[in-house]
Amino acid sequence: MRMLQRTLAALSIAALAACSSSDPAPPPPTKVNACATPGKTYLSHFVEQPGGTCGPLPDVLVAVNADGTVAGPTVSCQSRNDTGCRTQATDCTTSAVKGLTCHVTSDLTYASDGTTAAGTETASCSGASSICTSTYQITVTRQ
Repeated sequence: MRMLQRTLAALSIAALAACSSSDPAPPPPTKVNACATPGKTYLSHFVEQPGGTCGPLPDVLVAVNADGTVAGPTVSCQSRNDTGCRTQATDCTTSAVKGLTCHVTSDLTYASDGTTAAGTETASCSGASSICTSTYQITVTRQ
């Protein structure tokens, strides 16, 4: 279960990331939403919704570099839409932890001043010893 939680927490970085809407093909998910503040750190907090089977996730600190990028695991998304302060990512996958694959869909909206963001993330993970699905309410706060 700990491996599962680490993978889902790592995928939260994908919830912060977005590609530029002017790009014809999505680049690797390292460019943050335009409303996030470059050079700042954000704390992501997750609350699992009733009926979820993946379990609680730890809070995650995400540092946004001065150039507006974040470091994190290799994540691939089927589609991304970055409209104003809202980022939507569909069917993001990673195998950051060997033997475990997670698919995540997220919808996150930042305050225009970049101080906070809120949204949801739905994850479905499978591996040799675990299969789960959960939806989390996400709150993101600039530190």
